[in-house]
Amino acid sequence: MARDGERICAVSPLWGAQRDVELDLRTPALNGWSGAVILGATTVAQTRTDFAAQLEAISDVSTPFVSAEVARRMARHAVSLGASFASMSPSSARIPAAASAGAVYRRLLAPALGYEVAEASAYATWLTAQTAYRGADVLLNVRFENTTPTSVVTSRLQPGGERQSWSVGLAIRP
Repeated sequence: MARDGERICAVSPLWGAQRDVELDLRTPALNGWSGAVILGATTVAQTRTDFAAQLEAISDVSTPFVSAEVARRMARHAVSLGASFASMSPSSARIPAAASAGAVYRRLLAPALGYEVAEASAYATWLTAQTAYRGADVLLNVRFENTTPTSVVTSRLQPGGERQSWSVGLAIRP
């Protein structure tokens, strides 16, 4: 909780718009095999103002993507393997100069804004298995994700380097 005289650093709600377009192509199951391909793009235009520093940031970022998955169903079991790729690029961005802002802005907000408007590529792969067990469906999903900036603007204090993550999920549907 802030004491008298302390300012809380927060970002205003986003003002903007998101536009999405997708083309979803699926094959019917043939001999237990099926597949899907999704092509699309997302554009996010937003304006935000930091309450503490009273600095406005405007960004317009486009992300085209492609995703594909193949699946095989065998009696009470199924397995699928998928992958996706996306490429992020700002068509325009006006980010406040971090050097002229306060320490809190430079430490907390500038890196997040710099990362948000950076050019980057990302991919993900996943494997999902499903089986029936005692009247319930059991699903196991293993997923790997990687994001890599393809540009770094050091004046924005943008973090560099790859970000990778693994996740494992287990679900039981009665």
